[in-house]
Amino acid sequence: MIITMSEAKFDRLFNPRSIALIGEGLAWSGAAARAEKTLQESSFKGPVIEIKNEEATFQQVDLAILDVATCHLPYWLGRCEEENIPYAMLLASEQSGVWSQKDKETVSRILSKSALRIIGPDSMGFINLKDKIVISPFQGCFSKDQYEKVALISQSGDLGFAVASAARLAGTGFRYVITTGGTSDIDLAEVGTWILNDPCVKLMLFCLEGLRDGVAFLRMAREANLRGVRLGVLKAGQNVSSRQAISSHVSAGAGNAAIWSAAFKQFGILPLRDTDEIIDLACVYNSFLPPAGRKTVIVSPSRGAGIAFSDNCFEEGLKVPSVPEDLQRELKKSLPSDVYVNNPIDLASLGMEGAEYVTYLLRRLMNSPNLDIIAAVLTESRGEEVRNIMAALLDVVRDRKHPVVCCSMGGIEEEVREMLKEEGIPFFTSPRRCARALAGLSVGIPSLEASMPVSCEECAVAEEKEGLPDLPQSMTEYDAKRLLAFHNIDITKEYLCHSLEEAIETAETIGYPVALKVMSPNIVHKSEARIIALNLRGEEELRNAYGRTLEKARLANPAADIRGVLVQEMLEDGIECTVAIKRDTVFGAVLSVGLGGIYASAVRDFVMRVAPVDEESAMAMIRELKGYSLLRGVWGRPGYDVAAFAKMVASLSRLACTETRLVQLEINPVFVKKKGAVVVDAFVLRR
Repeated sequence: MIITMSEAKFDRLFNPRSIALIGEGLAWSGAAARAEKTLQESSFKGPVIEIKNEEATFQQVDLAILDVATCHLPYWLGRCEEENIPYAMLLASEQSGVWSQKDKETVSRILSKSALRIIGPDSMGFINLKDKIVISPFQGCFSKDQYEKVALISQSGDLGFAVASAARLAGTGFRYVITTGGTSDIDLAEVGTWILNDPCVKLMLFCLEGLRDGVAFLRMAREANLRGVRLGVLKAGQNVSSRQAISSHVSAGAGNAAIWSAAFKQFGILPLRDTDEIIDLACVYNSFLPPAGRKTVIVSPSRGAGIAFSDNCFEEGLKVPSVPEDLQRELKKSLPSDVYVNNPIDLASLGMEGAEYVTYLLRRLMNSPNLDIIAAVLTESRGEEVRNIMAALLDVVRDRKHPVVCCSMGGIEEEVREMLKEEGIPFFTSPRRCARALAGLSVGIPSLEASMPVSCEECAVAEEKEGLPDLPQSMTEYDAKRLLAFHNIDITKEYLCHSLEEAIETAETIGYPVALKVMSPNIVHKSEARIIALNLRGEEELRNAYGRTLEKARLANPAADIRGVLVQEMLEDGIECTVAIKRDTVFGAVLSVGLGGIYASAVRDFVMRVAPVDEESAMAMIRELKGYSLLRGVWGRPGYDVAAFAKMVASLSRLACTETRLVQLEINPVFVKKKGAVVVDAFVLRR
């Protein structure tokens, strides 16, 4: 399903005018009762109709909330359809149980014939503080204060509301908390698309395990980018055992961790490592707009603490520059001579009498156009020095010219904590968490074009003629390169020969040296089977190699379908690289570029992107390689034709979009030469 901004309108779901609460059995002492209680405690003013048996009637309802046994869902969903109810939410409850494949198929059949949309199963409900409505059976505390800028969307209901509860304890919260549960219908991309219609939201955070439609999620990410909204994702399922568990929990694919990471980077999505990072980002985004840059100035009464925090900043990609020289000169004139005024600034010598000095210092830092962030790093939780710094922070933060944070390694008193919270100054007790949150606030949103395709379906070349229908079902290297040549991708000079005489004549035509390769779809790893002969420099060497390689092919697989011997020009000058295409179950066609030859196994240097990519993006991929300097030229040696390689990568990306039957393509190596790039070996797996 392709989701557009206009289609994802869920106002009647997340801000309903009327609600039917449908419960059976344990519902009225369990999940349904708790959900009704949170609804009553919020500002919802519309009617709530309790449905406790099949005889009850309900009409003109926007949202039906169901707490029923799984086996009874078809009946109640059918009733919702009959009454033209647009949305149903399937609560996580004591009696909802685990959905079997049969249950999923039954619900899918109902939805395929109906306009009804459902959120769930196993949803923990939602918080919508914009419209002051909360529906959830979650037994915990969450903030009902009005936080404007951050939304949290989670597949796991328990995890989403646990984060909301922990955020309240940390002095922050979310404008929206929406839990989709098992995503049998409405998924995270649709919810995110709806939230993007709220101009107040500047940060959307996701807790997800898998995606049913990765392309729709990337399309939503592109729209968020265009609107200046930052996305962050905590992706569960990074190891084999957790990926296996995901399929039983949500109706979505877990996917490959490396591909997820590549997609995040390509679309400017922040990868999150734990729930603490979600809470910390909410703290800083609720308090400040992202700064213009990453230049961080540190003030501390402890030289050691300031230096340690500067190390954390560097590790997270923040800059800790020297204080501008003109500002240093000004500070030295106005502050006691023993105050160290470079970054990190040491306030230890001011002692207990330095309140005015600290206020002056922070105000000058706040007014500096050459600094972006101010971090006050404390080691003690009380004392006159701490009070001086706190008073100065509270005084200057009202200007809101730069983000200001407080990191108190020794803890913080409740009274001071409340003062900081009231003024919107984020506070941390962990230097690393503080630096990481500032890095997340200050990282720039990459510029994506509105026309940038996020999948092959959006790529115009998908309409071009396909080459695979005219090629064998089981393909050899020769067939794979015929496909590449069909798409105007340069390959080696070569001919498929069926006799020794034909091979000799071909070698004379191509010119020695040549390589021989036995072609069989049943012997994929030619080097291991030793059915390749390289660098043959004359007819005698070719005669000896021809029979020898065929004999080794028969030994490797007596039943192999031998289709001939490929006589190929021998390339010697160039850097060996690799290109691969794979159909990912989540994101579709994925492209990877890397160093080839001995480097492929020794350093595993590769970069991935979701296809399609243009030449500019292909060049960026190549530049990301650790071994890019080998291609560019080092130690005075001339470089290789990287532009030709980038053009080839972009062409292969278009091939991936055109060839709908393509499952996998591996090219190893591509020889990137002084002029041009040529495919030497290729493998294709097709449907």
